[in-house]
Amino acid sequence: MRSVDGVTLVDLAVIQGSIAPSLGYDDTAARQLIEAGMGRTLAKLRGRVIDPAIAQLRSTVLALVDDEVARLPNRELTTEDAAQALRRLATRMLHVPSSRAREAAESGRADQYLVAMQELYGIEYGPHPDELEAGRCPVTGFSVSDLTPTPSDMEVS
Repeated sequence: MRSVDGVTLVDLAVIQGSIAPSLGYDDTAARQLIEAGMGRTLAKLRGRVIDPAIAQLRSTVLALVDDEVARLPNRELTTEDAAQALRRLATRMLHVPSSRAREAAESGRADQYLVAMQELYGIEYGPHPDELEAGRCPVTGFSVSDLTPTPSDMEVS
C-alpha cells in the first residue's frame, strides 16, 4: 500500500482498535440498525418484483376502458348510456377471473381460488368448498359427493 505524505489511513481495523471495550454494545446496536435497514430494503425490492405484472394489468384494463369509450354513442350521453358502458366493462373485466374460477372448481382447486379471490379483491366468501360439496340440492336432494363415481361404478360388466 502506498503512503501519502500528510495523510493517515484510517480503516476498520484502526477504528476497532481505538474503541474502548466498554463501547462494545454500540457494535450490537449498529448491527441491529443495519439488519433492520437491510430488511426494509429487501422488502421494498421484493415488492418491486411484481411491477411488470402490475404494469401489464393496468395496460390491459386501460385498453378495455379505451375500447368501451370507443363504443359509446356519438351523441350526448345519458345516464343509461354510462351505466351500460360500465356494465359492459365490468363484465369484460370479470370474464377471465370467472372462467378461471369455474376451471379451478372443476379441478378440485376451489379452495385455492377462493383464497386468491379474497387476497386480490377482498371478497369474503361463504361456505368452505367442502361444505358446498356436502350441501344438497333443494330440488333433487343430491349433493356433489353423490355424483362422484365410486370404484364399483367404474367396473365394466
